[in-house]
Amino acid sequence: MKLFKNFIYNSAYQVLILFLPFITMPYVSRILGPEGIGINSYTYSTVMFFTLFGSLGLSMYGTREIATVQDDIVKRSNIFWNIFIFRFCTVLIAWVIFLFVIPSKNEYYIFYLAQSILFLSTMCDISWYFVGMEQFKTIVARNTVLKVITVILIIIYIKHSDDLLIYIIFVNLGTLVANISMMASLRNNIKKPVWGKIFTTRFFIPFLPAIALFLPNIAANIYLLLNKVMIGKLDSVVAAGFYQQADSIVKIIVAVVTSLGTVLMPRVSNLFATNQMTKIKQYVHKSMDFSLFLSLPVMAGLSSISAYFVPWFFGSGYNKVIVLIDIESITLILIAISNVLGMQFLVPTRRTREFTLSISIGAIINIALNPLAIVYWGAVGAMFVTVIAELVVVLVQVFVLRHEISFISLFKQSWKYCVCTIIMTLVIVTLNYYMNSSYSNWLIIAVDVILGSLIYIIGNSLLRTNMFLECLRFIKKG
Repeated sequence: MKLFKNFIYNSAYQVLILFLPFITMPYVSRILGPEGIGINSYTYSTVMFFTLFGSLGLSMYGTREIATVQDDIVKRSNIFWNIFIFRFCTVLIAWVIFLFVIPSKNEYYIFYLAQSILFLSTMCDISWYFVGMEQFKTIVARNTVLKVITVILIIIYIKHSDDLLIYIIFVNLGTLVANISMMASLRNNIKKPVWGKIFTTRFFIPFLPAIALFLPNIAANIYLLLNKVMIGKLDSVVAAGFYQQADSIVKIIVAVVTSLGTVLMPRVSNLFATNQMTKIKQYVHKSMDFSLFLSLPVMAGLSSISAYFVPWFFGSGYNKVIVLIDIESITLILIAISNVLGMQFLVPTRRTREFTLSISIGAIINIALNPLAIVYWGAVGAMFVTVIAELVVVLVQVFVLRHEISFISLFKQSWKYCVCTIIMTLVIVTLNYYMNSSYSNWLIIAVDVILGSLIYIIGNSLLRTNMFLECLRFIKKG
């Protein structure tokens, strides 16, 4: 029941994240324009590189370690303070290095300084503790309130293209305040630190295992951050802005598709600590079923409506985003699969080496192919490389787990979801052909989403898919 509640909390939060950009992104895109969006994307990506190096893999490591000692307040308090203080120091060092590396004469220097609030946000971030404790309500409640306030401030104060600096400050301050506010919930969760016991040789214990998790973490983020930086350098900040807008839409949907994985990771870590491998594999099978059920139709649906969605959502001047969304939508299914195999199985069962291998190979391919692809094809080339890299990650994970997981059984239901998706897509494409120029974009999108969802659900009911049967059982119990 706790797992289900956490899934509901996390899913509700991801839906909120999905909804709020529908208010801010169209507004901000029109006010700041492609150049403003590009500058924000370019400077943010650069700062995120430094924060990632500063935080190492300590968030993921912290979640895993806290999950294994959920019922022991003394052990989890020691782990929390050790990781929190160690992470605070490493991020502070990264912040100092950043200030020395970025020259004050850089044309975007003032925007870099505004983005550097991210360092302070990262230093104060303790969400990893609550994820490890499976206390998602705390994270969701506080972040929801702060995100809504941030949206209101943006709408009130961002009125001109010259307000880019204010926009960056608002967004980053919202994250900072949300992270600080979570600290109030620690009062009854952990004991006060015993400083004499923290600053000993044990203080550096998280370093090596965190580094092991840091490698795949930084490699995974290279797909997003390095692409934007390289596009900004080799093409233009405007092209980086186009890439950012496409990636924002896809990543919002990815967050919803992989929401179950966020909840399952600490649960699987706890099960692994008690050697319950059979139950772990049951969770993996159910999670994969859910991921395929959701990601396949969303991938096809997003690509089908992108030509109508982009001009309606972002406004004029963003037509190049259409093809970028079409290409990146493929990663929805790839990320969904790799999230189940990697984040929900390899990481919590301490198979860090295999997880690192899969992500690192994808990152190497991304880094090797990106420069040439961007020079010849710009942002489109970078997006194709991203798809190739994500595919390689999945293939490597399947290879390393081939003797432990029956992939025939794991993907047993996939053909049913594929059939339902193909039928849904054919109906949407045919309908759009006849509605093309006669109706407004928002009406076409609404009809596509409603009709497509109905067709997909009916298809699942006729084929009696696992997810449809699970929903029926849940309704009967309710």
